[in-house]
Formats: sequence, structure tokens, C-alpha cells
Amino acid sequence: MLDKFFKPNKVAVIGASKRHESLGHVLLKNIVEGGFKGNIFPINPRTEPIMGLKTYSSITEVEGEIDPAILIVPASVVIDVVKQCGVKGVKATVVISAGFSEIGNNDLERDLVEEAKK
Repeated sequence: MLDKFFKPNKVAVIGASKRHESLGHVLLKNIVEGGFKGNIFPINPRTEPIMGLKTYSSITEVEGEIDPAILIVPASVVIDVVKQCGVKGVKATVVISAGFSEIGNNDLERDLVEEAKK
């Protein structure tokens, strides 16, 4: 299971962005310019290419297996995105989002963990 994180072949960046100042853009840029040799799938509802990469409106549109999905989306939609990852069969996710137990939103965090376990 840890190979999905440390030796991925296909990575989805959910919340990738064309806006240079956004975390979704910075993370995508770091993966691309950091020399990752696998396939990178930016996910954004606006399906314009980002950094020359074809962009998908949903992870469910990407063909084949995804190793990790990196979620850089607001806490309010994280659970829905994790559900989409489950439908896709993604077995590993990284959530980069604020708005959970660090601000006292323990219920949302608990719900996220339960959804991820499914």
C-alpha cells in the first residue's frame, strides 16, 4: 500500500489550478518540474489544459488506475471528492485542506475518515 505513495506511476492532483499563486498550481508545478516520471492528471471542473497537461473535470474521467490522488480542495467538498475517488477505485489519497479538527470541526473530520475507510 505504501508503494502507492512512495513509488507512484499515476498521480491525480484534484484542485489543480492555472492561478500561479494557488496551492493547487504550486503543487502541480513541483511535481512536473521535480522530475516525476509517471503520468500526472490535473483535475479541475474547468477542463482547460494546465501547464500543458490535459485536465479532467472529475477523477472518474481518468482512464486506468490512479496511485495517489492528492486533494487540494476546500473542506466543504473533501468528502464528496473522496467518494469520487472511491468510485474510481483509488486506494490512496493525500488531503491538503484546512477546516477540520484544527478549528474544532471534529465531526467533519470523523466523517472524512469514515468515508476514506470505505
